[in-house]
Amino acid sequence: MPDYAGPGEGKTGVLLASVRPDSPAEKAGMRRGDILVELDGREIRDVNDFVYVLRRARPGERARAAVLRDGERVEMEVVFGESRRRM
Repeated sequence: MPDYAGPGEGKTGVLLASVRPDSPAEKAGMRRGDILVELDGREIRDVNDFVYVLRRARPGERARAAVLRDGERVEMEVVFGESRRRM
């Protein structure tokens, strides 16, 4: 679940307000407080970029993702899920 307030002034990406148990995001290793900055080869600057990638994704597809966690970039693989609320 994105935090629609954003990651803070002067920062880009999507702040994760929560990560649902057993979701594709949790299975990939994402955590509450992470800032999603890349998904499926696309830079994620804001919620609009995030939604764009999710709408193009198909269930079962694999994608690389990158988050900022405690100031460090962490990369992982995500397998998109069936539901509209994939992340």
